[in-house]
Amino acid sequence: MKNKQHIATKLQYNSGLPLKAKITPILKQWIKLKQKVKDAILLFRMGDFYELFGTDAIKAAPILNLVITSRDKYKNNNSVKMAGFPWHSAKNYIFRLINAGFKVAICEQLEPSKEKNEIVKRDITRIITPGTILEEDGLLPKINNYLVSILINKNLYAISILEISTGEFLGTTCTNQDNLFNELTKIAPSEIVLTFKNIDINRQKILTVKLKKLDVLIQIRKISNNINLFNNFKQLDCWFNEHENKQSLLAAQILLKYIKETQGYIPKHIQPLKPYSINEQLIVDAISRNHLNIGNSKKISTNKGTLINIIDKSKTAMGGRYLRKIILAPSTSIKIIKKRYNIVNAFINDFNARKDIRNILTKIYDLERLVAQCAMSRSSPKHLGYLRETLGKIPDITYKLKSSKLKEINNISNEFNFTNKLFIKLNKSLNANPPLSLKDGNIFCKGFDKHLDKLKDNYNKSIATLSNIEKQECKKTGINNLKIKYNKIFGYYIEVTKSHINKVPNYYIRKQTTINSERFIIEKLNIIETKLINDYKKLQNREKELFIYLCNTIANQSKELVNIASAIAKLDTLLTFAEISYENNYICPKILPKEKNIINIKNARHPMMEILFAEYGNAFIPNDILINNEKNQIILITGPNMGGKSTIMHQVALLQLLAQAGCFIPASEATISICDRIFSRIGASDDLNKGRSTFMVEMSETANILQHATKYSLILLDEIGRGTSTFEGLSIAWAVAIYIHDIMNSRTIFATHYYELAILSSKMSRLKNMHVSALIKNNNINFLYRLMPGSESNSYGIYVAKIAGIPNKVLNIATRFLLDLKNNKNKLKYLINKKISNTINSQINALSLINNNKIDHNEKDAIYNSQETIILEEIKKIDINNKTPLECLNQIINWKQKLNK
Repeated sequence: MKNKQHIATKLQYNSGLPLKAKITPILKQWIKLKQKVKDAILLFRMGDFYELFGTDAIKAAPILNLVITSRDKYKNNNSVKMAGFPWHSAKNYIFRLINAGFKVAICEQLEPSKEKNEIVKRDITRIITPGTILEEDGLLPKINNYLVSILINKNLYAISILEISTGEFLGTTCTNQDNLFNELTKIAPSEIVLTFKNIDINRQKILTVKLKKLDVLIQIRKISNNINLFNNFKQLDCWFNEHENKQSLLAAQILLKYIKETQGYIPKHIQPLKPYSINEQLIVDAISRNHLNIGNSKKISTNKGTLINIIDKSKTAMGGRYLRKIILAPSTSIKIIKKRYNIVNAFINDFNARKDIRNILTKIYDLERLVAQCAMSRSSPKHLGYLRETLGKIPDITYKLKSSKLKEINNISNEFNFTNKLFIKLNKSLNANPPLSLKDGNIFCKGFDKHLDKLKDNYNKSIATLSNIEKQECKKTGINNLKIKYNKIFGYYIEVTKSHINKVPNYYIRKQTTINSERFIIEKLNIIETKLINDYKKLQNREKELFIYLCNTIANQSKELVNIASAIAKLDTLLTFAEISYENNYICPKILPKEKNIINIKNARHPMMEILFAEYGNAFIPNDILINNEKNQIILITGPNMGGKSTIMHQVALLQLLAQAGCFIPASEATISICDRIFSRIGASDDLNKGRSTFMVEMSETANILQHATKYSLILLDEIGRGTSTFEGLSIAWAVAIYIHDIMNSRTIFATHYYELAILSSKMSRLKNMHVSALIKNNNINFLYRLMPGSESNSYGIYVAKIAGIPNKVLNIATRFLLDLKNNKNKLKYLINKKISNTINSQINALSLINNNKIDHNEKDAIYNSQETIILEEIKKIDINNKTPLECLNQIINWKQKLNK
């Protein structure tokens, strides 16, 4: 007895209820259910409200803007905290909790409310997590919502990926932790189910902490020594018939088991597990994706200026998701890429087919998610109407594909191998405009179901009888405005205004008095009410049965429907590629095997900057780029700030990515070989949350590139070494360039302001100097944005500072000091010389005086002409050939005396 009491007390405490609180039968029921979902917020249905108790109320109230109240207030903070909201508003509240990273368990009443002091039966009907959201209001149309299972077994990482709202089911493995994190940042899961096998506790903790930095909900799962959670893989042939890797299968089983725990079953629409290899994709890590502004798979496409945002002209949600997928993971298969090129080229050449099919696609709903909703019993009559409309457009698409004169377009019709039987059934069964809710009724056409038609007739007759009673009573009583009405409290009643109250017969039984009327019931009204309610319930039940039948019919054909959805997604994406290629004058690149190691692009343009320039009425300046492993392995670009170095680097990477995604590119001609990875080290930023300076971030990113790039990678390096002292930075940049050239052999674009690196071209056979040009006229700089051969020793930083708005007084000091530095050949000794230190101090003091307006123009000129500057100018002008040795000696003594003053 004491042990049971101890357990009950522990359960109460773990549920966040004070130990001395009064535990009512309702709370006992809540505690029992809460133990099933300890890590979730439990929404406990009580009548028309969902209630939260204990710690659940405390956690949820600030997120949901709810007021915390107390149940049975006791002294010493022993009251039960609670909060709640109306059940009909649950969807919005649930999504807010999910977005905050919580799991949400739904507890429903399983029977009608009973008399007082009787507890109704309740149970948890569903658990909603970030990775299992299905409702259309909770998902962005063109964004995937991935649930990921990761099984870490020693040094093997098995990954299983499920998109429950579409049924997509993928699996892969990797042996490199960096590849694991790159893949996770690319797919951007909402939730991770994490399982360790043969991993010590310390490593488990370290990996868990790293994964939590991805800002996703982490579910830690335990695993038994038995590798087969479902005992036999053959039991799951429908999901695993295409996969052989046992570790990946186990990760997939863990994920399916989690789905069964949260949803109560495994939905029919989940497709067979499809294996893929990370090495079959062009890998762009999270840092490089950010630098290149490609776009994030988790964010809505309102992030203006990203590559995905610019090229996503898809007409369907399915096409938008597929486009994002292949942009974030372009192919390394020449066969796949060329097939996409051929289709894109065909649609460019067949304007009518492109235009007509894209118009049809605008009327296509999200077939993948409509099927998922049916398979998971969360569909509505309106959704079935959308599904019918979508299926009705498939023959139109097929007809347009077959009508084209180009075989590449004709062949696509083979992927739309779908019989029209389901559409015919939906068309015969559903009304023209199905209601949003099942409760609204009037879902099905007359003639679809004889039993339903009979029930409708009976119900309509009862309605007609009710109308006849109203007419009869009006005639009998002489009350012309007598009305039969209905409310939930006492059903149907007769309403009589007070002006006619004297005409009410004796058999009328008063039920309610209002300000302007009296309400009555009569016996025959009660009789017809009972019949009407029974007829309506039978009608509702039959419509529900037929609706479930239709949903099951759709779910049973989910495989075929998802294949159609996949065909629509691919078609929409390739049509989009064709549309943007046609509109923006893109060309088809010649794609070569990776061993060729070449990027040769004529008149390359930046896909995002070009459009941005056009919006402001400016033309983008194209450039040629040649990178190969013969003479141009490393392109060293020098030149001014704002001259376009970073833009050129960006556009080369983006064109490589677009080419491997299967899209045409902005250029006049291009030969590009397959690339395995793109690395980008561009821009300056610190990471204060991790205690890393700007230079530390720069070096960490550079280290990652040097450790993981191969000879088939494309590397973009911008301003390596600028975050530290000049000579240390120059040394690091020098060493990195040598290492890439002599050891790695990777194709590289290296932009720098260290023009001293240009000398490397004389020592490295595969390094070529290039520069971005600028024109100085009337003391102003004009950027030409042209990439030219040779190096540039001037960065024009002071001119850029002028454009940025730096005061002229500061610019004048900077210009004079720059001349001082340039006129001294031994800069290292010059900078550490005591006299120069004094000069620097004098320049700073001069700047302070200028800012305070304490000197006039003549005084300012005097400060600029420091002794050192004057002597340097005299040295430059002296004619040594016309001077005697004695004159030279006297001049040196004179200079020395000036410097010692």
